[in-house]
Amino acid sequence: MSALAKVFVVFVFLLSILFFGTSATLYLTREDWAKNYDEFKEEVTKSVAKLKDRNDTLKGERDDLEDALRLVSEDELQKAGTIQKLRTELKGKDAQIANISATRDEAINAKTATDNVNASLVSQNTTLTGQLNEAHDKRDDAIDAQKVANAEKFRMKRDLDATTQELHEARVEHNTLSEKFDSLELAYGAVEKKLGKDGVEAILSGLVSPPIDALVEEVDSNLNLVVLSVGSQDEVKEGVEFTIYREDKFVGKVRVNKVYENLAGARVLFTAEGSDIRQGDRATTRIN
Repeated sequence: MSALAKVFVVFVFLLSILFFGTSATLYLTREDWAKNYDEFKEEVTKSVAKLKDRNDTLKGERDDLEDALRLVSEDELQKAGTIQKLRTELKGKDAQIANISATRDEAINAKTATDNVNASLVSQNTTLTGQLNEAHDKRDDAIDAQKVANAEKFRMKRDLDATTQELHEARVEHNTLSEKFDSLELAYGAVEKKLGKDGVEAILSGLVSPPIDALVEEVDSNLNLVVLSVGSQDEVKEGVEFTIYREDKFVGKVRVNKVYENLAGARVLFTAEGSDIRQGDRATTRIN
């Protein structure tokens, strides 16, 4: 018995129970049997119609499943044909591989014969190779001697270029220092003329602080700020300028803008071309 038939039987059984219940109710309440029967019949007819529609729907779904199953079977048959075709092609490839293997064996035999001929040529070439090596050794000795001479020439030229560059830099620095000295000398003369020698000495005694040496503790390249390892206890004041060195090389110049007890914050004024201030650099108010 199909699922649909079982559903229908259960539904009829339920309708029977409903019918008997309704009959008992009508008997007890003494209602109009004919009218109630017609209404019940109409409801049963509607329910049967719904079941029929449901049955038709299920049959349609079953037909769709059968069509899908048939298509799957056809696809399987098509795949089986493809597999057979691939097997046939595989046999053809195996035959081609066998032909290639035979050709390879022939090539190996030909190579063996060629190797035998080449061995005799190699033995004849050994003597010529020895003579050629001797010639190469003589040539290499001459090339090495030439390289040594060229290296010595390059070193001398490099030393000459370095000396020329150092001389040029020394002349530029000398000219710069001379200009600064002349400017300072003129300024000093003007101040001395205006205040007198005693007045200048009094000003210098109040302004000039003893030389201060420090180290760069921190660097903030984004804000152009550095932190120095000296502060108010070292007589550091705002506005004091420090020169930054790395070993004996000039790196840059900073000016103090904030003083603490044992630290000082300074802003970078400028740096040497290609240089940057780093943690651990030496800072001093001395003129090196």
